Amino acid sequence: MDVLDVQKISKGLKMEMVKKLEKQEKMSTRSLWEEIFSEDTKEFLDYYYQEKIKENEILGIYEKGQLVSMLHLNPYKLSFHGEIINSDYIVAVATKEEYRHQGKMAELLKNAFEMTKEKKHPFVFLMPAKEAIYRPFGFETVYWCQDYCIQKKEQWKEERENHIIIEEISGNCPDKVEQLINELLEYSNKILKEKYQMYAVRDFAYYEMLLKEQESQKGTIVIGRKKESGEICGYCFITKEGETELREVVAHKEVEFQWIQALVKKYGNNQKLTITGTALNLSEWKEGSKFPCIMVRITDLEAFLELVPLTQEDKLWIFKHKKMYVVDRIFPQNTGVYRLTIIESPKGDYLKAEKVKEPSKGRFTIDFAINIEEIQKKVFKNLKIFLNEVV
Repeated sequence: MDVLDVQKISKGLKMEMVKKLEKQEKMSTRSLWEEIFSEDTKEFLDYYYQEKIKENEILGIYEKGQLVSMLHLNPYKLSFHGEIINSDYIVAVATKEEYRHQGKMAELLKNAFEMTKEKKHPFVFLMPAKEAIYRPFGFETVYWCQDYCIQKKEQWKEERENHIIIEEISGNCPDKVEQLINELLEYSNKILKEKYQMYAVRDFAYYEMLLKEQESQKGTIVIGRKKESGEICGYCFITKEGETELREVVAHKEVEFQWIQALVKKYGNNQKLTITGTALNLSEWKEGSKFPCIMVRITDLEAFLELVPLTQEDKLWIFKHKKMYVVDRIFPQNTGVYRLTIIESPKGDYLKAEKVKEPSKGRFTIDFAINIEEIQKKVFKNLKIFLNEVV
């Protein structure tokens, strides 16, 4: 399915009545989730419907009084080029089988774009079941995950003792949890800021919620400490539903190997362990599947462009092109002529793209034309991103 297919579907079908669900209506979406995403456990859904729907927004489409299609928008704070921004994570896009191929998902996505634009959120993101489903709606893949199969090595028995202590965060002792999370906060934000230009901002509420999420999957948050000093030198998230899996494995560069060695020795099932979404260099290990993990979609172009620091080449280009025409074939609210100016600040130079009205009569001069997908590709192409969110 491409853009033309989406447009044909939209023209050939009635406009669906999309409803933003009230607080008391949100719980009713669980049955549709269970029907479509049958792989999710009761424990995980108990967590989601107890915690996540407190602050999220859910869009739904009803037929004859029955919910037949839905989309969830979960709020996230992201660090983007050092700025803290608000964004929405689209999850649980689902339609009953007998109501598919009727344009319902298209209407839900367009309404989601409108809602986020009203909030001036620069973009939304999601984890695709298949890239091909979301590309026609202007989504661009920006982050891939790589599975690794880590196996114990014979020489580990002969090597000196590993100098990393593993500590698990357990929700059974609130005071201890608070202490550990505050330590982890300081470490993770520091190391992620050094390595990445886009990642989910960690705060106390983030890790509190994450711990509940991991526990719903029979897992926890794991911290690595140096034996000598007791300081944190690494962390990861572990799930034990079926095969044990580690996610977001992060460590100081000088202890990466020791951190992997400690994790495999403690959690390795049949001498091996699966690691997904790591910040470590695991090139010497056996690679498993590589899959698209996160796709993004610009929803407020003006807000988005103001976040992107300009290079000297960018500034020279802007001096030559004072007006830019942007085409967004799926979300026309972004389509239009933008006046470009450079904003100087102590942090660097940024672009202000102000949408201007086109005259009803006569000509309107523009210097350059581009579509929204090209802008996304240019900005995200070389961006260092770390996004391993589940919901």
